[in-house]
Amino acid sequence: MQEVGVNGAFCVKHKGLYYLLYTANHFRSVDYSMGYALSKSPTGPWKKFARNPILKATADIKGPGNGMVVSSPSGGELIFVYHAHCAPEKIAPRKLCIDRCRFVPDPNAGPDRFVIDGPTSTPQLSPK
Repeated sequence: MQEVGVNGAFCVKHKGLYYLLYTANHFRSVDYSMGYALSKSPTGPWKKFARNPILKATADIKGPGNGMVVSSPSGGELIFVYHAHCAPEKIAPRKLCIDRCRFVPDPNAGPDRFVIDGPTSTPQLSPK
């Protein structure tokens, strides 16, 4: 079993599995990014998702990480709230980012995948 070092960890239960969302790399790095690991128990053992990171830097957003999942006001959507560097060339103060997220079926019949629709740098529609 592979060990998972975590920073800014947040755990979500979905279809009987625990998804441990975590941030990797130093927060000052443009490679600061999000990944997840899976377990049948909230105390592990954990197995890293093979296609990490699931949220990483783009041309507009650097250093996205340290987030958590919340439900929209109606409960109909999942929202991922996290922070990123202030600008591509400036780390602080970090800015707040909010993107939709969801679970999607794995094409290979494995556990559902956790997907974040981001990082985005444009205004988003209000959650429903």
